[in-house]
Amino acid sequence: MVGPVAKILIAAVLMYVSTVLHEVAHYLAAAHYGISGAYIRVVSVGGVPSLAYTYVPVESGHMAIYLPPIALAGPLMSLMLSTVMAAVMKALDDWASGLVASVNAALCATNTFPSFEMVNFSFRILPLNDGGKAIYYASMYPGMHVLCWALVLIIVSLSVVIIAYGIKYITLPFVE
Repeated sequence: MVGPVAKILIAAVLMYVSTVLHEVAHYLAAAHYGISGAYIRVVSVGGVPSLAYTYVPVESGHMAIYLPPIALAGPLMSLMLSTVMAAVMKALDDWASGLVASVNAALCATNTFPSFEMVNFSFRILPLNDGGKAIYYASMYPGMHVLCWALVLIIVSLSVVIIAYGIKYITLPFVE
């Protein structure tokens, strides 16, 4: 039997591994599209990508077509990891995997839903997180813009389902 402290440590390690895998997905997507010089520094609160592929001026059109899939690769990896952890939670009735599934899904939802800024009573999307970057760079291509919005909403919706499914595991160790 694993105690609650060990479960919290396991959950912390799993969250760090999922953060690294989220950032590796961005890197692999950038490498797939031939973007060289991209690097990602993993820190305690997440990853910090290189400026080589994060802030490309939309007007230039340079690599802008590749940036939405690169930006959404990380949230898709987080969603996949949340789904796997939810399956482990269901199969083993495991608290640590339930917590990791719920927290990872919550981080995926907040990282995917774009940030907005209000300017002159109109909203503008800011490229602050992965979803905002994908929609910002897809705005050059009307068809891709709609596809990005649909994908962002699907990722956020599925993340909310996983959060709702594993919410009982968030308070469980403190009740025992």
